[in-house]
Amino acid sequence: MLYSAWPGGFVGPDQVAFVELLQTLLGCAVTRLQTQEGLHGAAVPVSVRQHWAALVRTGALQMHYQPLLNLATGRCGKVEALARLRDGERLLMPDEFLFALASDDLLELFARGLHQALADRRQWLAAGHDLAISINLPPAALNDIRYFEAAREALQTYACPSAQLTLEVLETEAFSLNEGQRSILGKFRALGVLLAQDDLGSGHSGLARLRELPFDWIKIDREIAHLDGDTALDALRVVYQVTRLGHSLGKLVLAEGVDSADLLAALAILGVDGAQGYVIARPMPAAQLPAWIARDEAREVHEAREAPGARAGESVLARLARFVVWEERVLMIAAAPGAARDLLKAAAVVANTPLADALVGLGDVLPAGEAREALQRDLLRALLEGGRESDAWRAARDRLMSAIAATAHETHAPEPVPSHTH
Repeated sequence: MLYSAWPGGFVGPDQVAFVELLQTLLGCAVTRLQTQEGLHGAAVPVSVRQHWAALVRTGALQMHYQPLLNLATGRCGKVEALARLRDGERLLMPDEFLFALASDDLLELFARGLHQALADRRQWLAAGHDLAISINLPPAALNDIRYFEAAREALQTYACPSAQLTLEVLETEAFSLNEGQRSILGKFRALGVLLAQDDLGSGHSGLARLRELPFDWIKIDREIAHLDGDTALDALRVVYQVTRLGHSLGKLVLAEGVDSADLLAALAILGVDGAQGYVIARPMPAAQLPAWIARDEAREVHEAREAPGARAGESVLARLARFVVWEERVLMIAAAPGAARDLLKAAAVVANTPLADALVGLGDVLPAGEAREALQRDLLRALLEGGRESDAWRAARDRLMSAIAATAHETHAPEPVPSHTH
C-alpha cells in the first residue's frame, strides 16, 4: 500500500505508470528471492506470517520423528525431531512456514520443539525405548546465546543426559567462524550435547570447515548419494571417500534421503555409520514410534557389511560398493613399495593363491569362476602397467561392470525394507 502526503497523489497518468513499474520490479524481486531460496508459492502476506507465528506458540506445533538406522547393528537408536504446524485441517511442512518466521519466532519454535521432543523421549524411555534425539539448530543460533540457554534448560527439565541430544547445524553462505560463534559452540560442547553438520555437500561446506568445527556427526546430503544410471559408481566412490575422511577426523557419518533397500545395503558395505530415509521409515507422530520399533527391531542390514564374499541375491549397487572398496585397497597396495607390490605382481599372473585372494581377490565382487579370475588378472595387470587412468584399466573395469550387472540380474532382487508410512 502506498501513501501520499497529498490527496490524489497517485491518480495522475505519470504516477499510475510509476506505481505499475514499481509493482513489476517488486514482483520480479520476489520471484528471484523465491527461486534463489527455494521458496514455494507466492509471497506470504503479513497476516499469514503473523498467524503462523501465533501457531508456533500454541498447541498447533507437532513434532514428528524419523528413525535413524545404525547400519552396524541394524537397529534404531536415534530419531530426528521434525516440526509440523497444525493449521485447521492442514499439516504444514517446514518448507512451507520456516522462511516466513522472524528470528524470535524461530527461537520459540526451537525451544518448544525441543521441550516436546524431550517429553516424548521420556515417555518412550518409560516404555523401554532409550532413544536419542536429533533436532535442527538454525544457523542464527550460533549468534544468539538464547538457543544455548533454551537447550540447557530443556535438558535440565526432563533430566535428559546431554549426550542423548544431537543438534544439527545447517551451514549457509553467510556462516562464518567469528569469535562469538566459537564461544557459543564451545558452550554447547561443554554442555555435552553432540553436534552434527547437516547436508554435507549442499554447496556451502568445505574441507577446512569440516576439520575446524567440532562436529561429532556428518550428514551426507542426499544429492551426493543420488544414483543415476552411469553415475552410480562415481556417487558410491564419493560416499566412500567422505566416509573415510569423516572417520579419519573422528566423526561418524550418516546418509540422509535413502530411498531404496539397494542403496541401504551399499551404504553399509561402504562403512557408513547410519542412514535415514523413506526406505527405513517416514516421519511419524510420537505415539506411533514404539509400534514401529517393535516391528522393525529384528532387521539385520548390517549383514551386508559383515558377511564376506559376493552373495546370491545382492543388487548391482551392493556389488558396485564392494568393487569401490576393493579398488581402493588395490590402489593402496599398488602404491606401496616392496613385498606388497610384489604380491600384486604375482596376483596379476596367478589369481588363485590364498594370500593374493585374501588381499586383492574379487571374491567380494563376483561369484567364483574362470571369468572372475580372468577379470582379476586383467585389472591388476592394467593397473601395474598403465595405472588407473590407462585405457587398459578402463576397458577391464568396464568388463567387470558388465559382469556385475549380469550376475546380479541372474539372482533375485532383495526384499524391500518396509517404509511404514502412516
